[in-house]
Amino acid sequence: MVTRAINLKVIVPRQADTNGSAAAIWSTHREVNLATRYYEELLLTLRQQPLIYRDGTEQDADEARQRAIELADNVRERNGKAPLTNYDDALKMFRQLYEAIVPSSIGEKGTAKDANRFCSPLLDPDSQGLLLIFDSIQNPPNWIKGVRDGLAEEFDAAYAWLENTQGKERLKLKGRPPKWKVEARNNNKAWPEYFVEDYDEKLKEAEGLPTLIRDMRGMGLLPLAQPYFATRLTDNTAAVTPWDRLSIRLAVAHLLGWEKQVKDTAQEHEKRVKNVETFKSKHASEAIMDKINALRAYESERLIEIAANSKELGEAPTFSIKKRMVRGWPDLRKQLLHLRNERRVHAAIL
Repeated sequence: MVTRAINLKVIVPRQADTNGSAAAIWSTHREVNLATRYYEELLLTLRQQPLIYRDGTEQDADEARQRAIELADNVRERNGKAPLTNYDDALKMFRQLYEAIVPSSIGEKGTAKDANRFCSPLLDPDSQGLLLIFDSIQNPPNWIKGVRDGLAEEFDAAYAWLENTQGKERLKLKGRPPKWKVEARNNNKAWPEYFVEDYDEKLKEAEGLPTLIRDMRGMGLLPLAQPYFATRLTDNTAAVTPWDRLSIRLAVAHLLGWEKQVKDTAQEHEKRVKNVETFKSKHASEAIMDKINALRAYESERLIEIAANSKELGEAPTFSIKKRMVRGWPDLRKQLLHLRNERRVHAAIL
């Protein structure tokens, strides 16, 4: 379960039932957390890697793969497709989608806000999110290559294209105008060069995430799930509600931080392993290993003693010798020897 603090603006009418308002706030908080868990589990299925949950439950690599296969079957069935016979491409797409949504899983930066653009493609069968770029790169003018090569006659062809139906329609497309449109409207003769730059950028962009979304739709792997809130809210008509978007952002925010911690921990572990191996290669000897084995034996004996003396305290204890304990050993040994000698003297006197 993922718990998040959420700021809610509540409009309470006069003489409202304060108990009812408190219950409504609590119910909203609870549902948002359940939705966050719902979307987080979905993303972890796309992840397809072993997991250890807080309660100790483990999921190995085979179980992770099987969960992803079951998700693919369920999604395709809901989208009117038959089960796959080979799941390799589907699982590869799932993993690529996860890395795009949670870029910290591959060591790249990202924010929960970036997840907004994935909400509709993941949940809405009619969504065109991330696919509109293909409208701007289909049916390219035949003068693009010549302008790219700097041929003067192709610039003349570009000027003529701007005056025909296709050019005028392209010039009228809504949205923030790219640089080539601005320059064309200002009668800058260099606008075809800016058109080619814009077109090449869009081609490169389309090769990434938009192509993945398009291919997943073609395979019946999108939309990926039913929206958590869309069917629960009274009189809702939106395919994806603001509450779904909020919950997805919360889930992604958690996974972004968690994946970073996973990678940082793995790197720290690798560093420590190398340090140990380096130390062993320089200092390891039979005498040292005997002392280390003695420390390990003491750890085991001490743990048994602690466990026997703390049965009623609940959680099982742990014990291991730390650097600080080893560093303090000479002083402790000196004091123990001194105490032992005092006892011998006292015994001799008696």
